Amino acid sequence: MIPERMNFILLPSWVPSVMYVVAGLTAVLFVYGIYRRFKAFELSFGDLKGMLCADKRGSVGRFVKRVLAQLKVLGDPSGGIPHALFFYGMLVLALGTFTVFLDSDILEHLGARILMGASYLIFELLMDLAGALTLTGLVIAAVRRFILRPERLKTSTEDVIILLGLLYVVCSGYLLEAIRLKLVPVSYAGWSFLGDVLSSFVDPRIARLVYVPLWWTHILAAFILMAYIGFSKLNHILTMALSEMVSPDLPIPGLSTPFNLLDLMKGGEEEIKQGVYVKEDLSPLRRLNIAACVSCGRCHEVCPARTAGRSLSPRDFVGDLQFMFIRGEEDQLMDRMDEEVVWSCTTCAACTCVCPAMVNIPDILVDLRRALVAENRIDSKKRDLLYNISTKGNTMGLPQVERQRWLSDVLTPAEERDFDYLYWIGCQASYDPRTKKIVDAMIRIMRKAGIKFVVLKGEERCCGEPVRKLGEEGRFQEIVLENIELFKAYGVKEIVVHCPHGYNTFKNEYREFGAEFEVISHVELILRLLKEGRIRVRRVKGRKAVYHDPCNLARYNGIYEAPREVLRILGVEVVEPERSGVDTFCCGAGGANYWYEVKEEKAISKIRLEQLTSKHGEILTACPFCMAMLEDAARSTGVDEKVKVMDLAELVAELLE
Repeated sequence: MIPERMNFILLPSWVPSVMYVVAGLTAVLFVYGIYRRFKAFELSFGDLKGMLCADKRGSVGRFVKRVLAQLKVLGDPSGGIPHALFFYGMLVLALGTFTVFLDSDILEHLGARILMGASYLIFELLMDLAGALTLTGLVIAAVRRFILRPERLKTSTEDVIILLGLLYVVCSGYLLEAIRLKLVPVSYAGWSFLGDVLSSFVDPRIARLVYVPLWWTHILAAFILMAYIGFSKLNHILTMALSEMVSPDLPIPGLSTPFNLLDLMKGGEEEIKQGVYVKEDLSPLRRLNIAACVSCGRCHEVCPARTAGRSLSPRDFVGDLQFMFIRGEEDQLMDRMDEEVVWSCTTCAACTCVCPAMVNIPDILVDLRRALVAENRIDSKKRDLLYNISTKGNTMGLPQVERQRWLSDVLTPAEERDFDYLYWIGCQASYDPRTKKIVDAMIRIMRKAGIKFVVLKGEERCCGEPVRKLGEEGRFQEIVLENIELFKAYGVKEIVVHCPHGYNTFKNEYREFGAEFEVISHVELILRLLKEGRIRVRRVKGRKAVYHDPCNLARYNGIYEAPREVLRILGVEVVEPERSGVDTFCCGAGGANYWYEVKEEKAISKIRLEQLTSKHGEILTACPFCMAMLEDAARSTGVDEKVKVMDLAELVAELLE
């Protein structure tokens, strides 16, 4: 007997006709549900086509990596592994179902078959394996959601319906296979290994009675779930795949630019709009990202603001936006949200880094800040920061003439036109005595290496990073254009920056406005000098250090191996903290939080200090703001005599031969 697929056996002759009618209705409901979903988020076919065509090769590559390979989902094994098991299992089952349709309803009428002989045996084996994968994933997901119940997961009635429905479809499918093998025995039953095992427990008399109703409940449950896709979070099968395909790759994308001041000046346009006021102000990409969210809670778990007890939960924030779209609410966004939520974000982008739906939550929150700033809905500390930068050119509001008077022995580009690097000092290092030690260390290192460098002294102004993060986009762009013109006037080709905030701003945000210079972090420069032998250091023995990764270096720009390599060259044993690399935990200063206060149960800086000191090593970092926040946390908790915080440059300068 040649093995072959036997369709609709043990069923009345009228079943196929009725089934295809039900299938047609399911298809109509599926299409309508998807249409309804996309319409709710005001996403047109043209929007989706434009996003996909903007970077065709990139979209295909991201589809392979993020969707087919599930790399983004597997970034969190606890939820990623069961999801991947279910994804791959259901993918094979879906392809198998299509193969059955092709074989029985098209090819058979043309005198051809796919599911015969060896191909059918392999098909049966693969389908049983796929069902096993799917069932394993579903059971793990059910245990996790209903028994373990991690705090980040919010379980709704919808989740119960979906999980129980899928479990029923898979289990009833195996039971139907077992009954078929019991009532219609075949010599090759072993290829359907799970069905074959289950068939030994089947009572033939009961099996004949239950087969038809069981088959119908199996089919109807599958059809109901298919129709339910567009009306539930199951829609992420489409929305998340699209979101993953069109969203930029790591490093973390920066903030969106609502307008370009340079273009406006050239075009003579006067009216500009910054910020989002109603949900329709969000770009099509942001609306697609929000539509794809399934409240998996990864962002909630890693958010430093939420950990500190602030008002912000990224999961709930996106959920509220999603709810407003689905309900069709037309209120102003800020009339529906707590302003404290908007100001709680440190823009560390930990949420974006782990989000499978690729929601750039800091970008949306900064857009809301832009609207608040435009309406002057800010407190005195935020207003003072903007005033200081606008009138004094620095965040401290101190005279520019004092900015770098202490660097009297360093030349400016006006005094030395032949230089390798412009060393950008920044506001913090210009006035803060502690941060000046980082500058002193870098000057020692660069002079030891024979590098020709200059500083701007009184001509240097703020890089603009806190202005943009606070939401004052117009002033930020004015600063950018002023700085770019200054750099061009002096022929600056490369800038060294010891502040990751300035580094990220110069490297990733100035380019949009015509910047042509290269930017290098002081960490990268130090490593280069050590490798080239331009500086030599004394290796230490028995010294341990915990390295804290600044968000703007590690997460935004992927610079986390370089500092560790420097420490290995120095002979320092690197002790990894609880969160490190791209998973680093924010110090609390980002998003301009350094200059204003947010209500919290426990300071983010204190939480991070505890994570670092639990490893019993001195703390090293590569950011003046991280250093300031951690030292302040040490003082306020009374452990400053025991905890030493240093910048990487200070350690290298200390060990110079």
